[in-house]
Amino acid sequence: MVRNGDWIRAKIENYYVIGFVENISFERNKVFITKVAEFIGDKTYWVKPTPKLFTVDRVEKLEVELIKDDWDCLIDLAIQTSDEKWFEQLSERMLLDA
Repeated sequence: MVRNGDWIRAKIENYYVIGFVENISFERNKVFITKVAEFIGDKTYWVKPTPKLFTVDRVEKLEVELIKDDWDCLIDLAIQTSDEKWFEQLSERMLLDA
């Protein structure tokens, strides 16, 4: 099962979308993600972050482990960009993963 903040991939026709989960609506069977890359063949193409919507069954959680330094860098970035919501999400997620 995916959670907010998880990195995922989802297949679209002949390529994969890579992104992270922004929100989940299990009642509607929907996952709202921010797409950051496309994986076509054996190449990764970074794209402008774009919102996308998928059904829960189309997304696959990617196993990504962050170490404490990674969390610290992300939290610093959230502070530098004055993104209070992201800061709160990162802080909550860091405590869950610790």
